[in-house]
Amino acid sequence: MSWRDTLFVWRGQLVVLGALLEEGEEDVGSSSEKGACSWRGYWVGVDAANAAACSMPRPYRFGASEADGEFVAALAGAPIPCVEPILASSSKYTLDGDQWHDDESHEIVVSQHSDVDGARLVAASGYNEFGHFVSVGSLEGGVLCLARRYLEKRDERCVMRAQQVLNVAAASGAVGGEAPWRTAAKMMGAALQPRKRARGGASEQPATAGSGGNEVKGRGRPPKSADGRRQRERGEGGTYT
Repeated sequence: MSWRDTLFVWRGQLVVLGALLEEGEEDVGSSSEKGACSWRGYWVGVDAANAAACSMPRPYRFGASEADGEFVAALAGAPIPCVEPILASSSKYTLDGDQWHDDESHEIVVSQHSDVDGARLVAASGYNEFGHFVSVGSLEGGVLCLARRYLEKRDERCVMRAQQVLNVAAASGAVGGEAPWRTAAKMMGAALQPRKRARGGASEQPATAGSGGNEVKGRGRPPKSADGRRQRERGEGGTYT
């Protein structure tokens, strides 16, 4: 089994910097940060090559003592529906204890549509030392949850922007709420969706995705370093294009 069969589910609270404060609280946001957001919380790895089989991890798993790691992201603006995608000015997470790793790029976009409970579909894309990734999740009541899938270098999804990921997920019927990545199973599957070449070098549509999956604490995480990944799976990963 490849570590890319794991879905990394990030869940945490969005905090708007410079928002109205209770009496006596200190405003720590500068004028340039007004309206920007901080997103922090914990992530849980779920063994799920088939995203349709990946239920939302139980709430207690997103606590300091039970999660597989923590994360913190500073968003350059508030994730407002139907507005330009938000780039995380910084995005990092722990792996193997207290070791922090940075995302080189992390772009998030929120759907303009919500379900009856006010939950909105959210998508993301980006890359880091372990490769490109796409994410699908939900924003509800100030809590943002995104399930991240790492991709192989030759995968069609590596070149997708967050808005494209959102469009494909929405077209599959995914909406905000619990575990929308299950409906967007093709987009979030682990199986390679290759960039096939037609005559003349044009890309064709990607193939379909894979199968299998259960929540398993501490399993399926990426190698400890990019070097370790290359030694185990040479030729994968790569630079964002």
